[in-house]
Amino acid sequence: AASGSLACLAVGVTLAALGSLGHVHARLGSYETFAQELDQRWGFLLREPGQPGAHAGVAPAPVWLGEFGTAKDNRWWGFLLRYMADNSVDFAYWSFNGEKRPDMDEHYGIVGQDSMSIRHDWKLASLQRVMEAFPARN
Repeated sequence: AASGSLACLAVGVTLAALGSLGHVHARLGSYETFAQELDQRWGFLLREPGQPGAHAGVAPAPVWLGEFGTAKDNRWWGFLLRYMADNSVDFAYWSFNGEKRPDMDEHYGIVGQDSMSIRHDWKLASLQRVMEAFPARN
């Protein structure tokens, strides 16, 4: 019963729990090293027993990445989205809205302050590519 419980466990991962991926990126440099770091921190939860990166005795669990975002199209963003696409990591982008508070811009937002215009076309397009890379789910 305990292993069945583990298989059903949903794990929400936030950047705070990751220990600041920005720091990891700045320190590591290559995508391969970035991916290895994430695999050690929580990516092993995505692996079936026997797959590279799996931990012995640890059943795979769904991983949901929440509260991540950026205002810049940089290498960290590319690395994170590549990892998410390669590993079918479910996610919720933060933040969709264009305002932090009335009349205060939210630079990470998908939409502008008018809640209609797209703030950064590159950001929306890259998130859509990640979603398209996911296998069909039943």
